[in-house]
Amino acid sequence: MRRMSPPMLQVAHDEVKKMLAEGVIEPSASSWSSAPVIVKKADGSNRFCIDYRDLNKVTKKDAYPVQNIDAILDKLRRARYITTIDLKSAYFQIAMEESSKKYTAFAVPGAGLFQLTRLAFGLTNAPMTFQRLIDALFGPECEPFVFGYLDDIVIVTETFEQHLAWLEKVLERLNAAGLTINRKKCEFCRPSVKYLGYVLDGDGLRVDKDKVAPVMNYPAPTDLKSLRRSLGMLGWYARFIPNDAEMKLPLLKLTKKNAEWIWADEQQQAFEALKTALTEAPVLARPDFARPFIVQCDASALAIGGVLSQVFDDGEHPIVYVSRVLTSAERNYTTSEKECLALLWTIRKLRPYLEGYKFIAVTDHSALQYLRNLKDPTGRLARWALEMQQWEFEIVHPARQST
Repeated sequence: MRRMSPPMLQVAHDEVKKMLAEGVIEPSASSWSSAPVIVKKADGSNRFCIDYRDLNKVTKKDAYPVQNIDAILDKLRRARYITTIDLKSAYFQIAMEESSKKYTAFAVPGAGLFQLTRLAFGLTNAPMTFQRLIDALFGPECEPFVFGYLDDIVIVTETFEQHLAWLEKVLERLNAAGLTINRKKCEFCRPSVKYLGYVLDGDGLRVDKDKVAPVMNYPAPTDLKSLRRSLGMLGWYARFIPNDAEMKLPLLKLTKKNAEWIWADEQQQAFEALKTALTEAPVLARPDFARPFIVQCDASALAIGGVLSQVFDDGEHPIVYVSRVLTSAERNYTTSEKECLALLWTIRKLRPYLEGYKFIAVTDHSALQYLRNLKDPTGRLARWALEMQQWEFEIVHPARQST
């Protein structure tokens, strides 16, 4: 059993009393026991958690799919009326199977051994269990008006009348399932809302300035742990940043195995450049599958990347940026090979948008000409040439596209 400082032990005792009163936990005689952990939240308050890592290692994994965030976000942009519904203590609203309770036991010094009566955060199958419930309530028949990512439910419509009708349906289904909403965290019939770390409005998808503010004020990392935390926060907004991967290269050097920690000027400059890119992040338009997509890509000595865009009534707008660092082997490719790789990788990455549609590839032709003019290509180049044939696209030269 882990020792806890007196203040943290008091937090644990208070939380145990609260959960006992709410019926979330009960005394246990289990032979299993996980350790409680007190985690400091961003606002300075404490969160009581249970370290279920050992239990999770031996738990049979539930293969049920959790909704893809990117797919949901693509369907939500440009909605005129938006409602977000947060479920109160969401996981705690699902009862724990009697035979499973003993495995969730945890010990608090001076208080005793307890086990969960409800589903809890930290259990490896908790997200899949909750997503299964949400999907049962709001399945494909509710699209394109209602989507649910775990305990975050969103309703989007073009008209106010539609919105009221769907809001009533959603609330009725939640009530029938015995689920309670957190009224303080819900937003109803708004033109703009914050959802999954972003801002959604009629123009598209934006960076949430409140979420970005801590990143902007974050000091330069002083060790590998703080660097990885910074990269994780920055990575959440990679879709907004052109050439994100190449900009991160000086930082990624320090994450390599056995790399010596030296925070030099190039790391500081990269760190500041990434933060600046966030402040200048564009609004990402919602993909319109009735319009042709435009794919542009680029290759440098160290990275490849691309952007998916579309032309709307008010001009061309980006939908998503993608990029990655080249492997050590790929850095030895010729310039033409890197251009081919950039185009092919970008198309692969954007498959959910491009598959089944004819699109425009903006290129100076050299990459494709290189593949097409090869005589009897073998190995990697033969695979690339064959893969490129499955896509239907029109080639447009950059000079022509810019006019």
